[in-house]
Amino acid sequence: MKARGIPLRILQSVRENKENLSRLILLGTVHNDPQGFKRLREFLEREKPDCILVELSPYALRYRLRHQRYLHKTLTRNLRSAAAESNVPLIEAFQHPEVAAIRRQISLPMEYRAAASYAQTGLSGVFPVDYSLFSRKWIATWPELLSPRNLCILLTQPSTTRSISTIYDLAARSMKKNASPSIFYETTFQKSEKDPLWAEREYHMAMRIIHVLRAFSPKNPVYLGGWWHLTSGGPTSTLRDFLGVEPSKCFLLDRSHIATNR
Repeated sequence: MKARGIPLRILQSVRENKENLSRLILLGTVHNDPQGFKRLREFLEREKPDCILVELSPYALRYRLRHQRYLHKTLTRNLRSAAAESNVPLIEAFQHPEVAAIRRQISLPMEYRAAASYAQTGLSGVFPVDYSLFSRKWIATWPELLSPRNLCILLTQPSTTRSISTIYDLAARSMKKNASPSIFYETTFQKSEKDPLWAEREYHMAMRIIHVLRAFSPKNPVYLGGWWHLTSGGPTSTLRDFLGVEPSKCFLLDRSHIATNR
């Protein structure tokens, strides 16, 4: 599959499921938004979706549920060691933005937690739609990510983390049609766009979403995931590109109140 092309198979699937896709809203998040869970619950309570599609793979969900406690214990143990070696007070080490990002990465994503919490009302189903093969590759790097050596390096370097509001503003500019890829906020994953697995991931998510919509024909489906998947016009075809979702159906979490009029 070519990274920049839209395969015939998905074009046909989009045409065949045009009505279901016309009801789909894409909601973009900043994964480390400290208000994210609260904002998502408010959005879900307001929109009352009957189908929630989440940027999380079945493999990643199972792995976190099975190993989350061990992962957090490992992070805490290794961080103590790294803080002592780096002469950084432990409380500062725990509060370091890069450490917070690691803690978020090994935990259940806020998008899934909010969706699962809302689903307890019985008003919606929750469907992990990310690509398990992609998840396996990145989860395989976690032992190195959590190692005392890596944590020590992170603690001794200044954080380059941008404010959440700045990232949302950048996301809003990037989501404009044919936005220049040069303004994309670079993350570890976005620096890996040259990896064909990235394009496969977008394609897989799109096909999985189409499959769920075709199977259940929900009236108010919503996708929750990182804002990059809602951009268009970049070097890699995104979820939005594959599904052909119009800009009017793409929203950002920090300004999602404008999504209420379907």
